[in-house]
Amino acid sequence: QIEAEGFHDFAEVVLDAGGRYTMEREYLGKADRKPIRDKGRWQADSTVVTLLGNTADEDARYRATDTRTLTMLGRDGRDIESNLNYSLVKK
Repeated sequence: QIEAEGFHDFAEVVLDAGGRYTMEREYLGKADRKPIRDKGRWQADSTVVTLLGNTADEDARYRATDTRTLTMLGRDGRDIESNLNYSLVKK
């Protein structure tokens, strides 16, 4: 289970050993918005975890920055330059 506060106010992703994931994103402080839940398949290579979308444009890529942290990459596969927090940290 990996959680993040930042690009949505809160996100949690669970990667199972069978190659499936569940991600739930919430916008805290906005009672009128329901959590967004995505499910799908994931794959990994030595440093990048990819949450597979319905099309390649919907794939989300994360680089393992250490044994506990995944940081979202841009569509070009490079780091996102921003002051926002795009990291997921293992609980």
